[in-house]
Amino acid sequence: MGKITPDQTRLRTKKTLGVVAHGGDPAAEKAAEKRASTLLELTELFLAEHVEPKRKASTAALYREIPHRLVLPEPGKKKADKITASELARLRLSLQDHP
Repeated sequence: MGKITPDQTRLRTKKTLGVVAHGGDPAAEKAAEKRASTLLELTELFLAEHVEPKRKASTAALYREIPHRLVLPEPGKKKADKITASELARLRLSLQDHP
């Protein structure tokens, strides 16, 4: 993030005060955003809770390999709630291209 001018700072402060005046909590929102899971974290949770205990070892290995090879390299570190519809469409297309 680069330098900001005093006018930009005033504008940001006004916006924040407006959010607070309407019952918002910018600090809580920021903390919640930091706690939000990444796509990688959600994938690992899904694999651990739903794939590993319910599938044969060979099937679980395939389920684990697919997202790590095709899905996670690009948006894996991105917060899951920040992934756009166009990114999901690209992922879907890439999955269709790879049997």
